[in-house]
This record gives sequence, structure tokens and C-alpha cells, in this order.
Amino acid sequence: QQKATLFVKRFKKFGLSATAALTLVLSIPTSRSFIFDFFKQDSVNTGAHIFSQQMQTERARRFEPTKSDQWRENYTDALLYTKGYAELKLTPNYQDKWIRDLHEYLYTKLRVDEDSIVKLASLEAAMVTKLKEEADSIHPDYVDQQVSKMRSMESESVAQMQKLIGSDKKFEQFRKFSEDYYYQEYLKRAPAQTTE
Repeated sequence: QQKATLFVKRFKKFGLSATAALTLVLSIPTSRSFIFDFFKQDSVNTGAHIFSQQMQTERARRFEPTKSDQWRENYTDALLYTKGYAELKLTPNYQDKWIRDLHEYLYTKLRVDEDSIVKLASLEAAMVTKLKEEADSIHPDYVDQQVSKMRSMESESVAQMQKLIGSDKKFEQFRKFSEDYYYQEYLKRAPAQTTE
């Protein structure tokens, strides 16, 4: 019992001494800033903070392939490597004109019915939007895997588009029309653009 009482007294004495010393140190402005800087520095170098900084750096890395005016035969390559392709397909001004001109071409030249034209245009727009989202999120370390995923998405939609048009021959004519449209509409209107 006496030992326990003695221990409590010593602890209180030490606790009061430590509190007094800490109060004295903190009352001196230079020592206060030193202590705060010490703890602040410690928190800056924590694993969580370092991990957070590494994640921000990693997110800033993007796959940015060189684009040119050369037409690509498939949607994935066109989005990745053809300058202005996404703008041509997704910007409202271009898109409205594309849909009108596509309707005119498919209906009068290829004799595709109205319902199929509407479905085709919607399917193409949805596919290009999804592919663009995928393209924008490609990580430089995983280009092959993510481009392969884009190609799979594209092949599913293209198969549906071919059914809507009605034949392989008509689908090839549709592709040729798309290529000509790109050269006539986008490149003639935006000759000075170098990037998308």
C-alpha cells in the first residue's frame, strides 16, 4: 500500500514537472515553431501522404498517341490516331450535320429503311462515346490491354451495325462514305488544327 502511494506521488511530481517544462518550452516562440515544424514534417512524410502524392502523379500520366490526318479503317484506331475524329463524331454541330447527311446517303443511295438508320446512328454515337471514354483512360503501362478491350467493344457494335445496314457491301459503302465525309467536312473546315 505504501509503495503504491509512493509511486502515485512520484508520478504526480514527474507529471507536474513535465507539464511545467512543456509549458515553458511552448511559451518561447522559436521553440514552439520548432516543435510544430517537427510534428508537421513527420506527418508530411507519412506513408499515406507519400502514397497520395504517388497516386496523383500516376493519374497525371496519360497515353497520348501522335495523331495525323490519315483515315483509319476502324473506330478504335480512328479515335486514337486520326486527328479530329472524336470531334467530328461527338461535337453537336458536326454530329447534327453528320446524322442528316448519313440519313440522306443511307436512305437514297443504299435504300436502308428509316428505322434502321435511326438505330444505326444511335448505335454508332453510343459506341464512339464509350470508346472515347476508354481512350481517355488508357494508362501508358497498359496500352495493349486497354486497346484490346476497345476493339472487343467495337466488334460487338459493328456486328449489330452490319445487320442494320443489311449487307457487307452496303456496310463497306457506309465506311467509304464515312471516310469521304471526314476528309470533306472535318479537314476542309479545320485545316489549321494540329491536335484534337
